[in-house]
Amino acid sequence: MKDVKYRLIDAYLYDYPYIQQQLSDQAAAGWHLEKAGSILWKFRRGEPKQVRYEVTYSPAASVYNSRPTEAEEDLADLCAQAGWVHVATAAQLQIFRNEDPDATPLETDENQRLQNIRKTMKKHFFPYYYLMVFLFLLQAATHTGNMLRWPSMTLSSPMVVNTLIMLPLISLTYVILIINSQRWLYLAQRAVDDGLPIPVNRFYRRFRWVVWAGLIAYLCSLFALAGLTFVGAILAVSAIVIACVSGTLNLLKHLNAPKWVNMTVPIVTASLILILLMTFFTVSMDRIAMAEEPVHPDKLPLMLSDLGDYGTTERSVLNWGSSPLAGYGRYWDEAGEDRISYTIVDVKCPLFYDMIQAEQEQNFLQSASFFADSSIASYAELFGAEYVRHAQTELRDYWHICWEDRVVNLSATWPLTEEQIAIVAEMLKP
Repeated sequence: MKDVKYRLIDAYLYDYPYIQQQLSDQAAAGWHLEKAGSILWKFRRGEPKQVRYEVTYSPAASVYNSRPTEAEEDLADLCAQAGWVHVATAAQLQIFRNEDPDATPLETDENQRLQNIRKTMKKHFFPYYYLMVFLFLLQAATHTGNMLRWPSMTLSSPMVVNTLIMLPLISLTYVILIINSQRWLYLAQRAVDDGLPIPVNRFYRRFRWVVWAGLIAYLCSLFALAGLTFVGAILAVSAIVIACVSGTLNLLKHLNAPKWVNMTVPIVTASLILILLMTFFTVSMDRIAMAEEPVHPDKLPLMLSDLGDYGTTERSVLNWGSSPLAGYGRYWDEAGEDRISYTIVDVKCPLFYDMIQAEQEQNFLQSASFFADSSIASYAELFGAEYVRHAQTELRDYWHICWEDRVVNLSATWPLTEEQIAIVAEMLKP
């Protein structure tokens, strides 16, 4: 039989009446609080007792303090004199217990207790939530900027599309929690002014399960889109960073380092680890990208062999991706000095067609601008397309072809013949 168990206290951090009742119920069942964590609370088996718990809040407390503040020590001494024993600390939450059912409560002034809660939330709770909203929206803005600059590749990446959808939703959950907390403070103040007990924040407990369900759905989507290896690497990196930061902070506390050191060193440690890991990841990806692996011909919509007798070719895929919004493929096929390279973008959501078409046309113009004698001609009827641009010299041939749901940019190292143009039109049309 286990003597220790960990339990998720399904409570709002500042919902002290609910926390006190939960701890008392556990003690009556023979499980006594030993440690309060950020997620799981540790209980040890003992004799079932009717134990009273009291929760107070200390705005000056911080996880970065190497030891309790003077105010915390004075509070513990005063409580001990009244028979209240300090049991655990969770951030700014201080937990005491007393086996005397008639013991004088630690705090008899509910308004003063509420003011302590308000100060604690303004100092520690709201800044963290505001920061998370800012960071998530900043990341969403970064991805949106990438989408505006490179819509073809961005919108064809399932990971990016998934992130663009999830980041605003995650930010919204934090905004809801902020609004709910502000509303709870307002209702609590009204209750105290009317001489009533502070209300329980039931919405937070219910909404938190919605947040957990959304997080699980997001992780499952990452596994489905990116695969176990990629997501496992992300989780491993996160675990390494958390372990290093936690270990560094615990060591500094053991050495009684000042608060500013406890705050600065873990941040610097986490930053260095992330820089090293990102450097390693970038170098690894560059090596993978430089290794040109032949692909099966079926993966290339158009090859040199389709255009004539060009001998043995080397077939490669530069980049490829597909999402519910767009599909993107960049290919080349070469034999000696002869080569064709082309980009195919399948637009699955018409909302983004103009954006993708403008990007691909700009790419075409940048390539064709190197040729002073380039000319523009229309082959729309031949291709069965809505719009075609063509730039040609004696040594190069560039094409920009737009169908209703597909945009293609193609270049060849020789001027295509009319017969070859007809083959391109047949093989690249959607």
